[in-house]
Amino acid sequence: MARRYDPGPQEFSTGDAEDGRGSDGTDLDASPETLGAVRAAAFTTEAAAIEEVGRIWGDSGIVDPTDQYVVFFDSLEADEDRAERAELLTLLGFLGIERVEAPAGAPSGEVWVRTDPRLDREFARWS
Repeated sequence: MARRYDPGPQEFSTGDAEDGRGSDGTDLDASPETLGAVRAAAFTTEAAAIEEVGRIWGDSGIVDPTDQYVVFFDSLEADEDRAERAELLTLLGFLGIERVEAPAGAPSGEVWVRTDPRLDREFARWS
């Protein structure tokens, strides 16, 4: 029997942390902050959470010139990347890493934390 081309959907997703939806799709209208928190909840080990924080930092992060702070969402405003920011904040809480106040004049979307050896090791992979 000959194989035929089927242009129909090739993937079926039940929803997961990557797409931010629950398995029944009922939270499609959820806020970006809720979706970010849902994604963060999927990371249940410290190692997985640190890896995800490293990925987020790799996309938009820097280490400040003093090497005392890590900055996520460098130069972004609070209305940008809301889901990913919510995910990050939830993961930082899970890891026990506290935010510090951004310096005066910093964009409203930046998230500043003190350097942490666990993060430093992970960031080396992403830089």
